[in-house]
Amino acid sequence: PETVDSAWREFFDGLPRVKSTNGGNEPGREVAHAEIREFFKAIAHYQRAVTINDTHPFVYAKLARAQRRDNQIDQAVQSWKLAIRLKADRPEFYVQLGDLLLQQEDMDGAIANYKQALQIQPDLPKITEKLNRLLKKQETFPEPVTQEFSPPHHPGEKDSSDIEEVPI
Repeated sequence: PETVDSAWREFFDGLPRVKSTNGGNEPGREVAHAEIREFFKAIAHYQRAVTINDTHPFVYAKLARAQRRDNQIDQAVQSWKLAIRLKADRPEFYVQLGDLLLQQEDMDGAIANYKQALQIQPDLPKITEKLNRLLKKQETFPEPVTQEFSPPHHPGEKDSSDIEEVPI
């Protein structure tokens, strides 16, 4: 039977070798595949990785990036959702998903994901700006959103605003 260690070794050994900046060879990366326009190889390798270990959010993130570069937008959306399900505290996951949803013209979905990214990390001025533009375009929120924006709380629903702040 295939062990996780041997499967991961096989996965990384299967990546093409690329010249590193220090003159040696190192395992190829999705970026190297993207540079030579071999998205399908990167996607295949990341899909193989998730069959080995489907609990690693960063493999899903790499898969989503490769899928996006190969214009597999629906698949990339699903990969970001899986990454978020596994590691919901990464604002960049929500930003990437929001960008894809915006590309699919799902403004509500994009707005929700940008808001969630700002809940996790309020000091994202470019995302705050993007969110303000979307909300203005949608005309659902007349005043500009500040970096301290938090989404509305629905009664009976638990969220991070239910956690008491401890003075420092």
